[in-house]
Amino acid sequence: VLARSQELYKRQADKRRITAPELKENQYWIMFILVVFLGPIIEELLFRLNFKEVFKKKWIFVVITGFIFGFMHVILSLSNLSDLLYLIPYSSLGLAFGLIYYETNNICSSIMMHMFHNSLTILIIFLGI
Repeated sequence: VLARSQELYKRQADKRRITAPELKENQYWIMFILVVFLGPIIEELLFRLNFKEVFKKKWIFVVITGFIFGFMHVILSLSNLSDLLYLIPYSSLGLAFGLIYYETNNICSSIMMHMFHNSLTILIIFLGI
């Protein structure tokens, strides 16, 4: 009985193995889920929700969280000084998300906008535009 169950388990495990092309295809889905769903949720909770109580004034909150957002996106891929120019678009996006959250007082609004932005970015990358 034990030998039979081990053989059955081995056959099922062989069926579950993912081939290299399947893994590559699955990587796109994993990237999509991380970038479009998990990233915006985690980042908005981290950069917006946690700082709103610390920075009570609207523009201080918006500017500081926007620049922290931009800095965190740029610092991880910084290879030379000219890469610091990427602070402009990332911080601008962070400013917009911060303003949306501050005006609506609803973290879901900035999360949804962040998801929408990342969805468009991923779509452009996948389509090769």
